[in-house]
Amino acid sequence: MQILASQYTDLRPEFFITKNASGKLFSAELTLPSCVDPRVRKSQSLYSWETERMARRDAALQAIVQLHKAKLLNDNLLPLAKLHEDDRTIDKRPSVAVVRGQVNPWKDISATWGAKPPGETDIYGTSILLEFPGHAPVEMELILPVKPETMEPFTLYWNDTISCKISSMPAQALPNKSKDEQLWRETTYSLLSSMFSTRMASGSIDFPILFIPSNLGPNLESWLAQNSGSQNAVDVFLTNPDTTSYGLVRDLRQNGVRHIFRSWSNMDRKMVEDCTWSSDKDELFLQASRLPKRTDFLHPIKNQGDTEILTNTTVLAAETCTIDKMPLRYSLFSALIPCITHRYENHLVAQQLAQTILAPVRFININLVCAAITASIASESMDYQKLEFIGDCILKTCTSIHIQVEYPTYHEGYLSLAKDRIVSNSKLARAATEIGLDQFILITPFTGLKWKPIYISNFSNLDCQKPRQLSTKVLADVVEALIGVAYLEGGLKKALDCLRVFIPEIEWKPLLWLTQCLYDMAPMLKTWPPNFAEIETLIDYQFTKKALLLEALTHPSSRDVGANGLSYQKLEFQGDSVLDYIVVSNIIKLRHNLSYQRMHLIRTALVNADFLAFLCTQLSTNREVVDIVENSCSHTFHEVPKISSVCLWQFMRHTSGDISQAQMAFLKRYEELCDSIASDLLSGSAYPWSSLCRLEADKYFSDIVESLIGGIYIDSRGDIAQCERMAEVIGILPYLRRLVTGDIHVLHPKEEIGHIADTKTVNYLTAPYEVKGGNCVRWSCTLKIGDVDIVTVSDGTSAKEVNTRAAHESVKIMRARAA
Repeated sequence: MQILASQYTDLRPEFFITKNASGKLFSAELTLPSCVDPRVRKSQSLYSWETERMARRDAALQAIVQLHKAKLLNDNLLPLAKLHEDDRTIDKRPSVAVVRGQVNPWKDISATWGAKPPGETDIYGTSILLEFPGHAPVEMELILPVKPETMEPFTLYWNDTISCKISSMPAQALPNKSKDEQLWRETTYSLLSSMFSTRMASGSIDFPILFIPSNLGPNLESWLAQNSGSQNAVDVFLTNPDTTSYGLVRDLRQNGVRHIFRSWSNMDRKMVEDCTWSSDKDELFLQASRLPKRTDFLHPIKNQGDTEILTNTTVLAAETCTIDKMPLRYSLFSALIPCITHRYENHLVAQQLAQTILAPVRFININLVCAAITASIASESMDYQKLEFIGDCILKTCTSIHIQVEYPTYHEGYLSLAKDRIVSNSKLARAATEIGLDQFILITPFTGLKWKPIYISNFSNLDCQKPRQLSTKVLADVVEALIGVAYLEGGLKKALDCLRVFIPEIEWKPLLWLTQCLYDMAPMLKTWPPNFAEIETLIDYQFTKKALLLEALTHPSSRDVGANGLSYQKLEFQGDSVLDYIVVSNIIKLRHNLSYQRMHLIRTALVNADFLAFLCTQLSTNREVVDIVENSCSHTFHEVPKISSVCLWQFMRHTSGDISQAQMAFLKRYEELCDSIASDLLSGSAYPWSSLCRLEADKYFSDIVESLIGGIYIDSRGDIAQCERMAEVIGILPYLRRLVTGDIHVLHPKEEIGHIADTKTVNYLTAPYEVKGGNCVRWSCTLKIGDVDIVTVSDGTSAKEVNTRAAHESVKIMRARAA
């Protein structure tokens, strides 16, 4: 059975040889390392042998037989490379997969319109409000033969200075008559014609999505009659003094280029009233702003020529212009219809997904589902990245608990393999395609360049959707994002419902049941070390099953684990996922609108091993000890009581002299750096990556923190609040709150120098060297950006530490140069 190597740990089995009563025959008992399950850790030779060597072989053979029966070795008596014969999910995945084309919701909506005669289809109206600076709000009704879920408000960008807001109300059923439906279609045609007449099929009004002004009721027909067509600008000037009712100005000299009216020029309205102005002798002009040509208002303008639209005006001769009868605010709304239609298309795709494939999950917030299926390449205002960040954490948490119950004899290495089998991108991508999720993923960005109105007749002879290529990572990310949505809506219980849909081959039990199983597996101790009360006071938790505390504090090097004991590795495996969950869930609670990038940086800062090692040392208790001191005069010895500080990691049980030496060396580095690190964590403006790296803490420091959290999680039967209290006591959550609410620079220096270098290559020229007069080794690093040397640092204690310090110094140098 392959066991993961652990620092300071001797993984060789121990043999205990005994002689029989005659003293001529030998038998052997074999004990495997403490990370092996107690049920298969010990084995006895089946026979007595004349030599110790044969006795050892017999014991080893019995151990192999025992491990094979426990399914810890395969049929070739080798370590498990795969957990199942048909396990292909952790093989290398292709970067791109051929998947189904995206579903088109307008196809089904068109079919719904045609399923019944006009006037008999169930109709739903959604009130939409357009708030456009400088214009009265426009209230419109969006009409569909299906009931769309309410969409969150969104922003459209008219130019680089002016933006408008679209908001909607819950859809309501509308009475439908044949003549109403015809009128709605004609009104939609009139609205679209005001902006897109050249892109429309002449006379076709079979639109699957309809728009009409709100609250007109029976007056809609008269509104349509009054607001159709246009007038010569001079006639408008003579007959309509109310400029707020004007529509678009069209310059006939330039093939009807559209403008927004600003004012009349070279005239006085009083001249008209006094009849002193004559169209025969006085030429009339008007000032107007040209309407933007673009149809993509979903994305802000970047360095384009539309900067001055709606701010600069031009003068046009009135006699060569017409002015639309439809008021300008409706034409402005019409200009935004492509964007609104696109948003509703995406929304309807998400709604269809929630009501079909994911119906068992019972999603409520379709806006979140829409974000979860939107890849960043689609360039929408919301995509799946933040939700995938959450879902990834939830998936790993649920999986870690499940596999510990499913495979109780597995050690940490096999548990990691089992977890990877479930959470791997290969597995999730395959699950997405098998269930049909691939056809709902949104990857095409909206540009509006070739936008045309949609017609029901377009779908009469529609071919089946063409396959497309999609990144397998995107497929996996969308699965995790949907798990994240389920968690946000209904916690871990609903997340499990989502897991049952995507990974049905696993029987996802309630977490309460799973944690109860793990609790029941832990043995009851009749006696325990006297310092347990001291430890429990320090971490502010009283263990019901002391065996879990004993296990959480036992390093793999320790041979003193007892018949039923284990080292902390399995609890550390569990605690790692629980800590991740605590960090992510508390980030969401404190500030759910943080960017994905910021969330990721905060999590990385809080769960990294150096940070946890520092906190593990900071958390200490005072213990009264007695020193034996010799009197220099009388040369007698007497007791001197004193108070000694004991760190959390000093409670760790081990039997390695090397660990003791390493701890002393660490403590010396800690004493040199602790004040600086503590100050940075308490009030500094940046996360102390470089200083923490200089601690050079061994992995067991952070392992102790995670194993204690894992032990508390099982002992409390899955009570996250108890684990959070431990995280609070040790200092993880207090610093999390500071990172979330404050403007703390968290980016790692190596990442930051990479951003500064941009397209240039960053090279770390790292080399060890011996210090004169001693046998210790130090490291130096020269950091280069391109062909330019930026900095050289030395006296590094390791390659990792000196590289981090070089990056940190380089960042400061490059910032100074830029300033």
